[in-house]
Amino acid sequence: MPTAGNAEDRDVGGTEAAGAHTMTEQAPTPLDRSELERSSLGDREFERELLAEFLSGSQGTLEALSAAVAARDAQQVRHAAHSLKGGCWTVGARVMGTSCEELELEARAGALDRAEALLASINEHLSQLDAYIRQQWGL
Repeated sequence: MPTAGNAEDRDVGGTEAAGAHTMTEQAPTPLDRSELERSSLGDREFERELLAEFLSGSQGTLEALSAAVAARDAQQVRHAAHSLKGGCWTVGARVMGTSCEELELEARAGALDRAEALLASINEHLSQLDAYIRQQWGL
């Protein structure tokens, strides 16, 4: 009879539970709930309001950011990235917020060399965050 270790070694895909465990280890949640709790003062309904506002506002800000990157307008990139970063940090989306901060700092320096790559990263983070929020909070 195989041991759990042997079964994991042999079963590349893993069992459903093992796959979920591995997936959790590889992909941490896109939102730090302790940051969200701090921003909402522990009020669950206010959390939902913050998250709903974040999702609706982020789409418009991201569109403005995309347009600014396409136009190579460093001032507008800095402004939009800064705005998006603030929203991210309010709700606990630290990874996405860090990408926004990197883009903001590059734009502040007048260098947009990595702007498209950072924008793609921000888009991917927002997509993951949107799915996570909708699943966890039913928004």
